[in-house]
Formats: sequence, structure tokens, C-alpha cells
Amino acid sequence: MLFGNGSFALGEFNCPPDDPRWQVVNVIGGAAHVVFPATTVVIQQAGREPVVTTPNHVVYYPRDQHYRRALKDPRGDRSAFVALSPELLARLLEEAAIRAGAGGTIPFDTGPSEATAYLAIAQAVHALRARSSALQVEELVYMSLERVVRAAGSLHESPKRARRYRTESDHRAVVESAKALLGERFAEHDSLEVEQLFDGVPVAAAARVVGFRSHSQFTSAFRASFGVTPSNVTARATPAPQ
Repeated sequence: MLFGNGSFALGEFNCPPDDPRWQVVNVIGGAAHVVFPATTVVIQQAGREPVVTTPNHVVYYPRDQHYRRALKDPRGDRSAFVALSPELLARLLEEAAIRAGAGGTIPFDTGPSEATAYLAIAQAVHALRARSSALQVEELVYMSLERVVRAAGSLHESPKRARRYRTESDHRAVVESAKALLGERFAEHDSLEVEQLFDGVPVAAAARVVGFRSHSQFTSAFRASFGVTPSNVTARATPAPQ
């Protein structure tokens, strides 16, 4: 824990790949949490579908929530988190015009992040390490929370938009995981080329770009790492015909 003021607590989390918490059910604790992932990880909260989360996501946990995690990034599970008081949680939901779930909880498990909100949390962590004023930290955290909760509420107003976001974010998550896994091979190519590997480029061509000798070798390595083939990812990311 880095900072607390009675309204929220700000902290950082690190679960290395060899940590036993990957193998057991985890409990978030006695406060609702808003989590800003720094690595790609699969999170499955009790009673919900698993979600591949990345730095493009914000993850929302009710208090005392049980969940499991699955490894996707060789760095493990790293994040910044904000634990909310019941009063702050209620205020955020009210200001964003979001109807609370059972027990006053946030009624969704994930939502979109944005550059300004993510940067604000990173700046708050940096400010604490630099022993900056508590007021600066509070302003950054409140601004970030207000932005991401409002964005999530707007997204989840429309089930169709929420489903499309989940599909698109799953696609982005696999790309991010592949970048982390293949590391130096991807570093040789610009970001546009990397995106194209999973956006209509033939698998054989994609395999050659990142240094695999054959279509089958690349597909096998991809399936072993992510549980799906490259063509599965492309299919899920392509909108269905209207």
C-alpha cells in the first residue's frame, strides 16, 4: 500500500509467474477495487466469464470478491489498484448515473481505460515515490476514477456495444500477449506490422515475419501459448455480416 486517506487506498500489486496464487482462488479484500493492469492476465471473477485483461482495460471488483488468474505474460500479474470506501464508490456511481448492483457494487467487471486516466494513476504512484503532496495524489486519483467509471458506465448502457468491446478487447489482448511472449522478434517490426499479423495477413506470411520457419511451427507455438490459433483470433475480431 502506497497511500490512504480514508476515502481510498492506492497501491501496487505484483504476482510473479512462480507465485502460488496462480493455482488457487484469490480474494480481493474488504473493499471494492478498481485495478489498472500493467500486464496481460486472464481474470475470472466468481460468477462471471473469464476476461483477458491488458493495460487497455480497467478491472472492477466488488468487496470480498473471489477470483482466479491465469498467466499470459512472462512478467506475471502487475497492476496499480485503488481500494474504494463505500462512500466514494456510491459517489462515483451516482455521478456517472450508474445503477449499482447488489449491495451497492459496480455492476460490471471490466471497462475501457484511456491514456489520461492511466497516466494519472502512474503519475500518482510517481508522486508518492517523490514524496509529493497528498493533495496532488488525491487530485490525480479522483480524476482517473471519475473518467474510467463514467466510460465503463457509458459502454455498458448498450449490451451490443459491450459485446463488441469484449470481442475487440480480446483480440487486442492476444496481440499484446504475443508481443510480450515473442519479445525480440516483434521488436524488429513496427507496431503496424504487428497488428497486421492478426488482421487478414496469411498465417504463413505472419510466421515468416516473426522468424518462424513454417506455418505449422508458428500455429503450434501460438496455440500452446494462447489456447487458440491465429485464425481463431482473426475470426473473432471480424464483425459478423449484417
